[in-house]
Amino acid sequence: SLLLMLAFAGQARAGMPHYANGALGLGAATMPVPGWYYTNTSMYYSAKQIRDNNGNKISKSFSHPHQRLNFRMETFTNSHTVTYSSDFKIFGARWIANFTVPLVYYRMKATDTFDIPLPNRAGSSLDLLNKRSLGISDLYTEPVVLSWGGDRYDITLNTGVFIPVGRFDKTDPTSPGMGYWTI
Repeated sequence: SLLLMLAFAGQARAGMPHYANGALGLGAATMPVPGWYYTNTSMYYSAKQIRDNNGNKISKSFSHPHQRLNFRMETFTNSHTVTYSSDFKIFGARWIANFTVPLVYYRMKATDTFDIPLPNRAGSSLDLLNKRSLGISDLYTEPVVLSWGGDRYDITLNTGVFIPVGRFDKTDPTSPGMGYWTI
């Protein structure tokens, strides 16, 4: 059952994007006035269930009728970003660049719980996975951000790169890094 749990967790990580949807909200296109800036952003996420690629809840790791899979995952990310906003114009837009170092904490725990006593076991619960990790995740940089703005609008065109420097182990679902580049 541990192998099955790691397979699902690893599969979930393999399909996960680097970017957390909605992280910046409605003000994402508004860029700062010229100067240097430091931003600290924190995000917390937790889950109590695992779903397969079709969105179906995975509640058993075996097909035993008296068995339940209990799952808990927590992630806390603290990202440190340095931004340079310039007066330099490209196509009428201000040029801006930034660099982010994210620190990530993962905690993942999964247990099998049986409604009936297990033979030769004192309890009716079996730990499948109990892991924690803390480390630097993949670095992120936006070397070219173009920002146009007026009294009632802001438009931003940018490209960013995730650089895979965080520790990554395909058998460890709590690895801080993702193991691949993203542009």
